Amino acid sequence: MTIASIIKRWASLSVLLLVIASLLSGCNATGINNAYADDSVVAPTAHVVDIKDFKFSQALLNVKPGDSITWTNLDIAPHTATAVDKSWTSPELKTGESYTMQVSADTSTAYFCIYHPSMVAALEIVGG
Repeated sequence: MTIASIIKRWASLSVLLLVIASLLSGCNATGINNAYADDSVVAPTAHVVDIKDFKFSQALLNVKPGDSITWTNLDIAPHTATAVDKSWTSPELKTGESYTMQVSADTSTAYFCIYHPSMVAALEIVGG
């Protein structure tokens, strides 16, 4: 092996290492390139609404499409969470029972309890 061939091999190896280093520099610890990640995307939120003392704990709840809402009945009487236009409803919730719904952009926002119509609340859909 001549000195020229050794230098040529080292030069080729150096170029290969530079290429690999360049490719890896755009990766995070998991090896995924986040150079084009959209930081404005926010993960869905899981909201909780307790039903207690014949009231919904959140009279107005800000939600975005993709969020979920869980209603839990903490009263002794049965309740529902039902859209005023009846486009969605929970089943009858007895004491300790819960119902979860995923929000979409066209989810109706005003809701009430079928058994106790004075129990009212609303969702405000933001974003999406």
